[in-house]
Amino acid sequence: MDNILFANQGFNLEELLRNEPSVMIVADRRALPEITAFDLNRRLFRVDATEENKSLEMVARIAGWLIENDFTKDSLLVGIGGGIVTDLTAFIASVYKRGTRYALVPTTLLAQVDASIGGKSAVNLCGVKNVLGSITIPEWVLIDDKYLNTLPREQLHNGMAEMIKSFVIKDRDAYEGFMELISGCKGEVDPSDVSLRSFIERAIRIKCEIVENDRYEKGERALLNFGHTLGHCIEAVANGEGNGIMHGEAVGAGMMFSLWLSAREGVCRPDEAAAIAADLCKVGYRDERELMRENREKLLHYVRNDKKCNKDFINFAFVRSAGDAVIRRIGMTSLCEAVDEYIKCSELW
Repeated sequence: MDNILFANQGFNLEELLRNEPSVMIVADRRALPEITAFDLNRRLFRVDATEENKSLEMVARIAGWLIENDFTKDSLLVGIGGGIVTDLTAFIASVYKRGTRYALVPTTLLAQVDASIGGKSAVNLCGVKNVLGSITIPEWVLIDDKYLNTLPREQLHNGMAEMIKSFVIKDRDAYEGFMELISGCKGEVDPSDVSLRSFIERAIRIKCEIVENDRYEKGERALLNFGHTLGHCIEAVANGEGNGIMHGEAVGAGMMFSLWLSAREGVCRPDEAAAIAADLCKVGYRDERELMRENREKLLHYVRNDKKCNKDFINFAFVRSAGDAVIRRIGMTSLCEAVDEYIKCSELW
């Protein structure tokens, strides 16, 4: 976690940039009030943070801007915004002149606990989420909880799904404590709550430890895909239909499927899987099976084209119990059949 800097430990953006001879910033338009104070307007690229802009076309536009402004390998590229901006910035830094220095300032809960941590970058292509990407580690990531006070409830809810994911796969005590916190306020947690900050740091630590042990996803890092295999497919289907489901909501639905499959395969006791799924429902996540049923063919198409698929199988994150997950190989045909069975079930548990 050496490159993760916390504002509550005294780090701030202005100090971090002060000694850099050349800085260029890619920023979500909504983050501009924070960064215009540094008189960096001439070195700002403003991005509307939408999935449509998380594309090769946007990569080309930003790369052209870097060329026009004489960005060199000694310069620092800084991404300020949510997961779309941090993913874009990291991807561009990984390919521009075969790799340049970059840093991130995640401004959403989702980006702070997941998107900006671990060095993964990605853009979308042909409707498939994150199908192009690379792994490259940033110089630093600044975690500043002041941004959370500006987020609407749905953005906090979006990020909490990734925190729950981390706790389910690695830390039962954190899972139980976090669920108690957010269940007590019906999922509408106060962003200034000191307890939330503690759980954010625990979620970041879990991801950092997994990444440090398995940077290129040869084994343990696949645990971080819990809920994402089907979740990304649900997100792609929903966005294609104009339903606008958020990433965290899709991951919540994906986690419910993974819990059901874990019970079906005998990896997890059915009562344990059902209890975790019930916790997810309590704080506002849904299984989204109606959406999946209505878009079955599209959904299965996205499942078959999952970027994590290796020939005819995928390394899938199963849950044994809260805080204990395991990676097991499952054939893509078997996975598609399981998805089909899941969306047709009249009762899950």
